[in-house]
This record gives sequence, structure tokens and C-alpha cells, in this order.
Amino acid sequence: MKIITFTFLIILTSCSYFTNEQQQFSNSDKSQKAPYVILISIDGLRHDYIEYFKPPTLLTLKNKGLSTTSLRPVFPSKTFPNHYSIITGMYAENHGLISNSFYSPKLKRTYKIGSDEVSKGEWYGGEPLWVTAKKNNMVSASYFWVGSEAKIQGLRPDFYYEYNGRIPGEERVDQVINWLKLPALKRPHFITLYFSKVDSAGHKYGPLSDEVKEALFDVDDSINRLIEKLKKINLPVNIIIVSDHGMTKISNSKKITLPKSITSNAKIKIVGKGSLALLYIDDAQVVREAEKTLKSIPHLNTYTKENTPKRFHFLNNERIPAITLSPDLPYYIATKNKSVDGGTH
Repeated sequence: MKIITFTFLIILTSCSYFTNEQQQFSNSDKSQKAPYVILISIDGLRHDYIEYFKPPTLLTLKNKGLSTTSLRPVFPSKTFPNHYSIITGMYAENHGLISNSFYSPKLKRTYKIGSDEVSKGEWYGGEPLWVTAKKNNMVSASYFWVGSEAKIQGLRPDFYYEYNGRIPGEERVDQVINWLKLPALKRPHFITLYFSKVDSAGHKYGPLSDEVKEALFDVDDSINRLIEKLKKINLPVNIIIVSDHGMTKISNSKKITLPKSITSNAKIKIVGKGSLALLYIDDAQVVREAEKTLKSIPHLNTYTKENTPKRFHFLNNERIPAITLSPDLPYYIATKNKSVDGGTH
């Protein structure tokens, strides 16, 4: 298994307020003496959003804490593979979550966001940090993260929620604070917290829109709420803020519509669109014919397993399809003749 060597946008700040409580545990109970970590994801937070929009809390944390200038997502630059890469340290081909939606010939089922499949442990390889915490007698909690609803190696976070994007940010923050107010032996030392608003606004309205700014400031308010409440509970807490991918503007003039010879072929199973489409094909002759057709389309990168760039780390898994399609920036793959506008990653 290869471990990731890539960079995420990270803001690291410390709200370290030590108390005598840390001294009450014996030296053998290292998990209780460890600092607390809150890992926060702002989905779709592009590398330049903080400087461009200047959300006050995030800008302060960036300037006072530790930060990188940009991020390099794993391939593909999708939400689910990258969140699971953050939490496991693996490339998509190693942990098996190769896209937001994909097919497994072995399981003969399709994994898809919003389906019951996300809570089934057989989809998830590797070891997420909450499993590592559990193995080391450390309590963990998750207010949303990819994989946290499933039993992975038979384990879940000690506290977790099924995903519901309608839950407001302040409610999520308040629950994190309530976890940290639990008695010491029940209190989670590792917590994940997830916000999707910035990504959703970027998809619908484009990356530098007023709607993205509004979403970002809303998340910024939630993080400020968290910090102010952390000051009052007086615990040694480290905050790590990450993102999973960027966002680029798309338009109808850059749409790539796949030909009917591909979309109507019963021997070709297509999963996904936009910046990535996966073509599952069992017939070698159909693979050759489809590859020839697709390679003739301008601005569309067509990768068979034989010619997928090694830097993608997208080869050694049975879930990776016969053909992977990824367009040039800022082109967009459409499987139907619908108008394209907004943003994608």
C-alpha cells in the first residue's frame, strides 16, 4: 500500500487551555492525556477563497496559525475519494473509494452518494483515524465524514450521525462542544466536523459568485462560534481545517456530449459525468472500439488501464473501469443534452 504524498490546504491553530484535569490520569493512560483534535472539512474551499473573499475567522486563523498555499487532491478530485484519503492517508486505488459513484464487479453493486451503500463497510479499505483511535483506547466522534456511518474493520466512531446536509452549522458546532463537555473518560479526543455549503454554492453558481461568498461567511461564523465556545470549556484543543478539492467555472460552450454509440451501447455501463466518467466494459473488442471513438473527441482525455498516467495512482483496484474519461479544464462531460452552468471540480 502506498501512502499519500500530497498537500491539502491546512489551517492549524491551537486553542490550548490546559487545566489540572490533565494531571488526574496515570501515566499508563496515554489516550486521556493526549490533546484534543478537531478535524474540520470545508468542502470545495478553493485555494484562493480566503484571500479573495476575506472571511474574518478563517483569515485570522490562517495568519496566526499554520497554513499551506494550495492543495493537490488525489485523483479523482471528487469529494468522497479525497475525504477518505484525508482520513486514511491512502490513494483512491488503495482504499477503494475511487469516486463519488462507481461500480464494483466483485460486489456486483454500485456505490453512490445518498444511497444505503454508504453505510456498508465492505466498500471501505484502509484504516480511518477513528478506527486507529478506537484501537488505542481513545474515544472519537464524527459530525459527518465519509465512511463514518459504516462499520470499517467492525468499528465506527463512538459518536456519529447519519449524513443530513440540512442540519445548520451552529447545531453541529454545539454538538461538538457538548461532546467536549462530557466526563473525561467519555470525552472524544478526536472529532471530525464537516461543512458542505461552499461546495454546493460553487456547483450551482460558480466559484467566485456572491452565493459562494455568502456560504463561506456562514461557515466562517460557525467556526468562530466553535472557537469562542472552546475558550470557555478550557481544554487543550487543536483545530485542523482542510479542504478536498477546488472549483472551476463551467459553461454550456465547454460541454462535451458523449455520442449515442457510447451512451446507448448495452455493453457499456457509464457511471458519473462532469469532470469524470467511468466506463465499465467486459468485452475487449467493445473497449477497443469505444476507445477509438472517444479519443477522437477534442478536449476529452480517454484512459484505458494500460495508458492511465502512473501519477494518478488509479490502476490497482477491481473497481477501476476499463475506460476512465477526464476532460481538459474547463470542459465538462454530459451524458444527456442538458444545459451546463455553474462550477465543478
